[in-house]
Amino acid sequence: MDLAPSPRAAPYFLRVGYHFDRVVDVHDWVPTTHPAHELLSRFGGLRLGVGVDGTMLEEIHNDIDFMWTARHGHIDEWERILGTRLVGIAETHHHHGLLYLSDDERFFTLSKMHDAMGFAGTGFAHAIDNLLFSRSRPMIRPDQTMVRWYGIEYRHGDAGLYETP
Repeated sequence: MDLAPSPRAAPYFLRVGYHFDRVVDVHDWVPTTHPAHELLSRFGGLRLGVGVDGTMLEEIHNDIDFMWTARHGHIDEWERILGTRLVGIAETHHHHGLLYLSDDERFFTLSKMHDAMGFAGTGFAHAIDNLLFSRSRPMIRPDQTMVRWYGIEYRHGDAGLYETP
Protein backbone atom coordinates (compact mmCIF):
# COMPACT_ATOMS: atom_id res chain seq x y z
CA MET A 1 0.00 0.00 0.00
CA ASP A 2 1.34 3.41 -0.93
CA LEU A 3 1.22 5.46 2.28
CA ALA A 4 2.81 8.64 0.94
CA PRO A 5 0.67 11.69 1.71
CA SER A 6 -0.14 14.02 -1.17
CA PRO A 7 1.94 17.19 -1.52
CA ARG A 8 -1.07 19.15 -0.23
CA ALA A 9 -1.48 16.98 2.91
CA ALA A 10 2.23 16.39 3.64
CA PRO A 11 2.70 19.61 5.68
CA TYR A 12 -0.10 18.53 8.03
CA PHE A 13 1.65 15.19 8.64
CA LEU A 14 4.99 16.89 9.28
CA ARG A 15 3.33 19.37 11.64
CA VAL A 16 2.28 16.51 13.98
CA GLY A 17 5.66 14.78 14.00
CA TYR A 18 5.38 12.29 11.16
CA HIS A 19 8.62 11.09 9.57
CA PHE A 20 9.11 8.44 6.90
CA ASP A 21 10.73 5.83 9.16
CA ARG A 22 8.18 6.23 11.98
CA VAL A 23 6.94 2.91 13.41
CA VAL A 24 4.61 2.41 16.39
CA ASP A 25 2.95 -0.61 17.96
CA VAL A 26 -0.44 -1.64 16.59
CA HIS A 27 -3.38 -2.95 18.63
CA ASP A 28 -3.51 -6.76 18.75
CA TRP A 29 -7.00 -6.79 17.22
CA VAL A 30 -5.76 -5.36 13.91
CA PRO A 31 -5.05 -8.30 11.58
CA THR A 32 -1.42 -8.27 10.45
CA THR A 33 -2.53 -9.27 6.92
CA HIS A 34 -4.89 -6.28 6.52
CA PRO A 35 -3.60 -2.96 5.08
CA ALA A 36 -4.82 -1.25 8.28
CA HIS A 37 -1.91 -2.83 10.17
CA GLU A 38 0.76 -1.18 8.01
CA LEU A 39 -1.11 2.14 8.03
CA LEU A 40 -1.49 2.20 11.83
CA SER A 41 2.15 1.20 12.34
CA ARG A 42 3.12 4.39 10.47
CA PHE A 43 0.43 6.85 11.57
CA GLY A 44 -1.05 5.51 14.83
CA GLY A 45 -1.21 8.21 17.49
CA LEU A 46 -1.09 11.14 15.06
CA ARG A 47 -3.96 13.63 14.87
CA LEU A 48 -4.16 15.77 11.73
CA GLY A 49 -6.05 18.95 11.14
CA VAL A 50 -6.28 20.56 14.57
CA GLY A 51 -4.12 23.02 16.44
CA VAL A 52 -2.63 22.54 19.91
CA ASP A 53 -5.89 23.79 21.43
CA GLY A 54 -7.96 21.22 19.48
CA THR A 55 -9.62 23.70 17.14
CA MET A 56 -9.82 22.90 13.44
CA LEU A 57 -7.08 24.46 11.33
CA GLU A 58 -8.05 26.80 8.52
CA GLU A 59 -8.72 24.96 5.23
CA ILE A 60 -9.41 21.64 7.04
CA HIS A 61 -12.89 20.07 6.84
CA ASN A 62 -12.29 17.00 9.03
CA ASP A 63 -9.61 16.16 11.54
CA ILE A 64 -8.21 12.62 11.53
CA ASP A 65 -7.03 10.94 14.73
CA PHE A 66 -5.26 7.71 13.70
CA MET A 67 -5.93 4.81 16.08
CA TRP A 68 -7.54 1.40 16.07
CA THR A 69 -11.28 1.79 16.57
CA ALA A 70 -13.89 -0.75 17.60
CA ARG A 71 -16.66 -1.85 15.29
CA HIS A 72 -19.65 0.49 15.43
CA GLY A 73 -23.20 0.77 14.19
CA HIS A 74 -24.03 -1.11 10.99
CA ILE A 75 -20.41 -1.87 10.09
CA ASP A 76 -21.07 -5.62 9.84
CA GLU A 77 -23.89 -4.97 7.37
CA TRP A 78 -21.67 -2.61 5.36
CA GLU A 79 -18.99 -5.31 5.18
CA ARG A 80 -21.53 -7.69 3.70
CA ILE A 81 -22.79 -5.09 1.19
CA LEU A 82 -19.28 -4.04 0.13
CA GLY A 83 -17.89 -7.58 0.08
CA THR A 84 -14.79 -6.70 2.07
CA ARG A 85 -13.37 -6.69 5.58
CA LEU A 86 -13.38 -3.25 7.23
CA VAL A 87 -10.96 -2.29 10.01
CA GLY A 88 -11.30 0.92 12.03
CA ILE A 89 -8.20 3.12 11.65
CA ALA A 90 -9.19 6.58 12.96
CA GLU A 91 -11.70 8.82 14.60
CA THR A 92 -12.70 11.85 12.54
CA HIS A 93 -14.65 15.08 12.81
CA HIS A 94 -13.80 15.77 16.46
CA HIS A 95 -14.52 12.13 17.37
CA HIS A 96 -18.03 12.17 15.86
CA GLY A 97 -17.04 9.78 13.07
CA LEU A 98 -14.93 6.73 12.37
CA LEU A 99 -12.66 5.93 9.43
CA TYR A 100 -12.54 2.35 8.14
CA LEU A 101 -10.16 0.77 5.64
CA SER A 102 -11.13 -2.16 3.42
CA ASP A 103 -9.00 -5.09 2.25
CA ASP A 104 -8.83 -3.48 -1.21
CA GLU A 105 -7.68 -0.06 0.10
CA ARG A 106 -10.99 1.79 -0.03
CA PHE A 107 -11.61 4.23 2.82
CA PHE A 108 -15.06 4.73 4.39
CA THR A 109 -16.35 7.12 7.03
CA LEU A 110 -19.06 6.12 9.49
CA SER A 111 -20.98 8.64 11.57
CA LYS A 112 -21.14 7.96 15.30
CA MET A 113 -23.99 10.47 15.57
CA HIS A 114 -26.54 9.05 13.11
CA ASP A 115 -27.00 6.13 10.72
CA ALA A 116 -24.82 7.29 7.82
CA MET A 117 -21.71 6.11 5.99
CA GLY A 118 -19.60 7.68 3.25
CA PHE A 119 -16.90 6.75 0.75
CA ALA A 120 -13.71 8.80 1.20
CA GLY A 121 -11.74 7.35 -1.70
CA THR A 122 -9.52 4.56 -2.95
CA GLY A 123 -5.87 4.77 -1.96
CA PHE A 124 -4.36 6.58 0.99
CA ALA A 125 -3.44 9.96 -0.55
CA HIS A 126 -6.77 10.37 -2.34
CA ALA A 127 -8.88 9.42 0.69
CA ILE A 128 -6.91 11.58 3.13
CA ASP A 129 -7.14 14.58 0.80
CA ASN A 130 -10.91 14.10 0.54
CA LEU A 131 -11.23 13.91 4.32
CA LEU A 132 -8.99 16.86 5.10
CA PHE A 133 -9.99 19.23 2.30
CA SER A 134 -13.31 18.07 0.91
CA ARG A 135 -16.03 15.57 1.84
CA SER A 136 -16.68 11.90 1.37
CA ARG A 137 -19.58 10.72 -0.81
CA PRO A 138 -22.67 9.43 1.01
CA MET A 139 -23.77 5.82 0.81
CA ILE A 140 -27.16 4.24 1.33
CA ARG A 141 -27.97 0.68 2.37
CA PRO A 142 -30.71 -1.27 0.56
CA ASP A 143 -32.86 -1.18 3.73
CA GLN A 144 -32.70 2.63 3.99
CA THR A 145 -35.13 4.88 2.10
CA MET A 146 -32.92 7.94 2.53
CA VAL A 147 -29.81 9.18 4.29
CA ARG A 148 -28.75 12.69 5.36
CA TRP A 149 -25.14 13.63 4.69
CA TYR A 150 -23.91 17.07 5.76
CA GLY A 151 -27.53 18.24 5.89
CA ILE A 152 -28.44 17.05 2.39
CA GLU A 153 -31.02 14.30 1.93
CA TYR A 154 -30.14 11.48 -0.48
CA ARG A 155 -32.34 8.68 -1.82
CA HIS A 156 -31.58 5.59 -3.89
CA GLY A 157 -30.44 6.56 -7.38
CA ASP A 158 -29.33 10.10 -6.50
CA ALA A 159 -26.25 11.14 -8.50
CA GLY A 160 -24.18 12.14 -5.43
CA LEU A 161 -24.25 8.69 -3.85
CA TYR A 162 -21.35 6.24 -3.91
CA GLU A 163 -22.71 3.20 -5.71
CA THR A 164 -22.18 -0.01 -3.79
CA PRO A 165 -21.71 -3.29 -5.68
